[in-house]
Amino acid sequence: MKSILFYTGLLAGTFWACGGGGNEEPTPEPPIPSVEKIEMKVAVSGIQAWGEMGEKFEDGQNIGLFAVNRENAGTKARLTSASGNQVNNVKNTLQSDGKTWKAASTMYWKDANTVVDAYAYYPWVSTPSGAEVTRWPVTVKSDQTKEEDGKASDFLWAHSSGQKAGSDGILSLAFQHLLSKIILNIKIEDAIKDVYTINGVKFTALQTTATCDLNTGDVTALQENKSEMIPYDKTPDKQNLELIVIPQHIVAAKFLKVEVNIGEGVIRTFEYNLSEDLQGERGKLYTLEVTVEKESEPLKPIDVKISDWVSGGNQDVETD
Repeated sequence: MKSILFYTGLLAGTFWACGGGGNEEPTPEPPIPSVEKIEMKVAVSGIQAWGEMGEKFEDGQNIGLFAVNRENAGTKARLTSASGNQVNNVKNTLQSDGKTWKAASTMYWKDANTVVDAYAYYPWVSTPSGAEVTRWPVTVKSDQTKEEDGKASDFLWAHSSGQKAGSDGILSLAFQHLLSKIILNIKIEDAIKDVYTINGVKFTALQTTATCDLNTGDVTALQENKSEMIPYDKTPDKQNLELIVIPQHIVAAKFLKVEVNIGEGVIRTFEYNLSEDLQGERGKLYTLEVTVEKESEPLKPIDVKISDWVSGGNQDVETD
């Protein structure tokens, strides 16, 4: 009997030792609250190349967007690669309402406070293999007879500097023309206008490819790719024409060929020089006035009127 009481007391002491004292488990730390992602949405003020064809971006058109986070809020972030950025060449498509831009994949800001520099361009292309953001490929169509070919040849660029997410996550972009536009107005001399008709128009030996530094918008024509170019005819009589071209040095000699039906199916080619060599600039509009005369000189010089290429304006935007 004594033996039983001894062991009972021993067990009770053991339980007491385990339940008391300073050997309690540490209190777990509270979980770190997750940071809510802020979706990045685009708002664009539109500039449309083809003035009379539309002053703003049109539904279904695509822009490409890069966004780079600043390491220091006061120091601009340059685009150094097509990958590894906050946003990497994401396609954004204008919806049928003409206001909403929808991203092909959801874009996010890093957080509410990180400052971003954004670089965008039109028209969007899938990132080429080995693409360099300082030598982004630019191409214009040599045959711009169709309206859509002219629009597809335009190249627009936007740089948005130092934006934060804000309360709505909107990234604002304002585009500008990086290429040049030629307007050609052809008049037929009164004495022959009832007989002569324009059969075709070609610009000779123009460069159709270039590269663009997406950081600066600087476009460099590639010398090795030259082609005859056919403009878009705004009227059935081929007397009011437009052409999108890469800014380049244009040699005055034999710049333009106009094929004219002079009656009974006979075609005569009229050739025109520029009055002097021309150094094309981005965002410029070049207007040429040409008169077809029965006794035209073999190579008649034409002057060029240069102005700023400005069309479009602010475009109301909504985001999806």
